[in-house]
Amino acid sequence: MTPLAIPSRPPRVVIDPEVLVLALASRRGASFQLLQLVRHEHVQLALEPLIVIEYGIALETARQLHGLHSDDVGTVLDFLCAIAVQPAPHFLWRPVLRDPQCDLLLRLAVATRASHIVAQYPQPLVAPARFGIRSLRPGHFLHEWRLRTRRR
Repeated sequence: MTPLAIPSRPPRVVIDPEVLVLALASRRGASFQLLQLVRHEHVQLALEPLIVIEYGIALETARQLHGLHSDDVGTVLDFLCAIAVQPAPHFLWRPVLRDPQCDLLLRLAVATRASHIVAQYPQPLVAPARFGIRSLRPGHFLHEWRLRTRRR
């Protein structure tokens, strides 16, 4: 594993909807810790409207499974939208990956110059390396982030 380069800004990430669901399901996992880094602006979150819709669908399902209050979904989405980096609106993209959802994550990462895509199952996201984007599980990203912050 190559540690993150020390940029002048916090690392920018695209987070897969499954990671968001896992973060709200348990406060003990790496997904929750990643959201805390986003919350405290140690990591920048990249978002676009289609990903927000995907987040809403995933969070609604999680709400029903984990007994979250219906207001929680709106509150989380509002907060993420308020702090997120958004891409320029004019970005042409031809699909690169077979899975449309994975391609959506990759397109957003390229458009916002994100350094990472954080996904629970990053195997389908092998193409990002062509664009200089790493695809990691939440725990692996946290490990690299900790290495990066120790070097400062």
